[in-house]
Amino acid sequence: MIDDVVRDWPGLWRHPDLAAALTRDEDRPDLAGLLLRGLADPLTVEESAGRLIAGGEFATAEELHQRARLAASAAKEIADRLDRARASAAVRIDHDVAALRRRAAGAGVPLEADVRGLTEAAWRRLGDAEAMLGELDATVRALEEEATRELRRSLAARAAGLDQRDRAVRAWMESSEACVQAREFETARALIGDGPLHRHADTEPRLVPRLREAWPYDEDDLETIMSWYFDPAAPCPPGFAVWRPAEDDAAAWALLGALRDAARDVNRDSAGALLGALHELLGTDHPWLELDDAGHGVMTRISLPDNPRLPCLSFLGRRGLATWVSNPRRPHGPPPCDDGPLLWISPSVRGHHVIADRASTRGVAMLDAAFLLRLAAPLDGRRVEPPVRLVNLLRAVCARLSPDQVMNWREAARHSRRHHLSWLLHLLGVSADGVTVDAVRYETGGSPAVLRGLLNEALPEPRHDRPRAMTLDLALLNELRERDAWRTAAAAELLAPHAGDRVAMALLWTAADFDDDEFTLGDLCQGLRSITEAEVAEVVAESELPGAAESLVRAGLFERAPGGRLRLPQNGIRRLLAERRPGHVPRDQAVLAARDVYEDYRDTAARRIAGVGDRIVRMIGHKMNGRRAVLRSALEDGRAEQALSVVDSLPSIHELYARATAPERPCRLTEILRNPLSVAQGDSEGMLRCELTGGDGMFVHANPWLLGECFFNLFDNARLAVRETGREFGTIRVTVAVRADAPDLCVIDVEDSGVGLSAEDQERLARGDRFSTHGGSGVGFRTARSWFRAFRGRLEIAGRSAALGGAHLRVTLPLTAPPSAPPSAASAAPPSGT
Repeated sequence: MIDDVVRDWPGLWRHPDLAAALTRDEDRPDLAGLLLRGLADPLTVEESAGRLIAGGEFATAEELHQRARLAASAAKEIADRLDRARASAAVRIDHDVAALRRRAAGAGVPLEADVRGLTEAAWRRLGDAEAMLGELDATVRALEEEATRELRRSLAARAAGLDQRDRAVRAWMESSEACVQAREFETARALIGDGPLHRHADTEPRLVPRLREAWPYDEDDLETIMSWYFDPAAPCPPGFAVWRPAEDDAAAWALLGALRDAARDVNRDSAGALLGALHELLGTDHPWLELDDAGHGVMTRISLPDNPRLPCLSFLGRRGLATWVSNPRRPHGPPPCDDGPLLWISPSVRGHHVIADRASTRGVAMLDAAFLLRLAAPLDGRRVEPPVRLVNLLRAVCARLSPDQVMNWREAARHSRRHHLSWLLHLLGVSADGVTVDAVRYETGGSPAVLRGLLNEALPEPRHDRPRAMTLDLALLNELRERDAWRTAAAAELLAPHAGDRVAMALLWTAADFDDDEFTLGDLCQGLRSITEAEVAEVVAESELPGAAESLVRAGLFERAPGGRLRLPQNGIRRLLAERRPGHVPRDQAVLAARDVYEDYRDTAARRIAGVGDRIVRMIGHKMNGRRAVLRSALEDGRAEQALSVVDSLPSIHELYARATAPERPCRLTEILRNPLSVAQGDSEGMLRCELTGGDGMFVHANPWLLGECFFNLFDNARLAVRETGREFGTIRVTVAVRADAPDLCVIDVEDSGVGLSAEDQERLARGDRFSTHGGSGVGFRTARSWFRAFRGRLEIAGRSAALGGAHLRVTLPLTAPPSAPPSAASAAPPSGT
């Protein structure tokens, strides 16, 4: 009865729990109780809508929006909030399903998931989709548990025939079990399959043994401790034998001796000996050390070699890490260091130091004598290899610094490797299992800019005297994903290199606003037409879209899809760009970028119009100079009839300017080419044969007189080059064809039998230098090239003609559709080449 009464009750929309219950077909709670609870906690309709959206009751919120009496502004706000919440839910589902699929793949089984069905369920009610995701999560957990059991069975079977008292076997079993527990299933399979005798590549940091975690004798001074190593008569505490290096571990004993000397007094000699012994212990080259007195100690450097298995740490490589060895008898903090992070080595086990300002230790990693003693000690009674000691030193240093002080982010962008993320987290003191590492990799899309923002947000402030120790799990990672501030900053840094390419940004943001996973450039143009002004969208559509898209592909912001289509990256970058959040709406970003393209076009067009007048005057001047040269040549040679023909054909400057400023239109290409060819042939007094092949039915969009003059410049240069050969007859051959790899472009090859162009001449023409070999003005080629470019074409030197032996030039022009109606005879005929 309550159901029938309240469905049409206008006050229903002030009771969100009751309204939501009425939309459910099953599991409906007590309606009377919900009504009474709502009466005790009255809400406005707007507040009720907010509570429904926040609770994921999207279908009910939509019904409220349609049926409740709302002011226009309130209705719009509710609609916008509902759209944002639904879009965010869809992105979360994509993210969660991708994570579940990665986990299942790690366990060795593909996971089938109906993403569309989950999204449709979330569109109505988020709780339904979350329940479905919970079922998938339970399925994946079962797969992981089965993979764990199977790997442990394989490990037990492989170890059954081995001597498990052997240290190598025990280390292998412990490493395999550690990888299984961390859900590093792929690494565990490889370890178990290879067995204990195989020398592993150590691509996983958990395979590198750790030092003993704590130094147990921190109540004793360093002088007493050193006597335990070097004075046979000194009484040693019980259990100290496990800390003594093996007798044949010369590097460890050298470090202990140098540490004993530094504990007495730090000077250039003792500091140099300590750093030299440390280099030997780490297995690195011992360079010539620069040693300078600084503060109450000695400043120098430790050289840490680059290693392809490690991420791009800022202090790896030839320059090394700035190092300060402090004097334990004068316990003061380090001097200022502006040269990157600073390693502070303190020959003291007690760590009592006077530090006036905590800010002075930012970028400082302090290692005391207790750490060096742990570094020299054996592991499980065995001598430690130098690479193991190097990794443990890096762990101690990096875990005392911030990510920005550790990583060389610029190099990481060029040299990122898949396993580097595991190493980076490990060195920073962050514990994360294989599933979490994969999730971080997915969230950041392999982008150093995004990873940098995530780590800066996740990691606590470092301490110089204590290594960072934190656990990053999926729960914390999901919490970080919802924080907008660092995501906004990371997106800005990710896109900063492309900020000037507004066409690319218009494409990217339009794609981010799309619901479709894949799209073409035509789809993006159509999307722009639906969200911005028609003239703005058309300008973007006529821009260089393939080049802009290619730059996005190279940057990893677009991916290629089958069938020549494109898509946003299938990782967290997609969500970073596409999800709407405060201050970030992809549609608004797309409109702003498109309008910037339009404004740039208008500015460029204005500058072009201002410059066209001058260029037209130069073209007309070049034309008249050329006619004057022909006239002078005819008069000098006594060819009066040709001279009169030239004079009679000279048009007025006004007529030429009218032709040059006529609007561009579709022009038949063969008619544009025939007229300047015939003029060039006439100027040669019949000594030149001009051939035109191809081009039938092709149209280009241009001013016909200007484009004809561009070609005339090329043909006239060819005529003069043929004349220079001294032969009685010559040839100019023009061949027109559609470009094979681009049906919207035509190629016009101009070849002649003239003297050709030397390599030096070709280089000068390519640079645009003033250049003439036949007495011309020297600017004809440069002028023609600039006008071809204005008509969206290109003029290039193709070398020497294989058939005719002279020069070979190539013009590329975009083709256009023929005019919708045939032009009149007067307008179709190109103007005279004279």
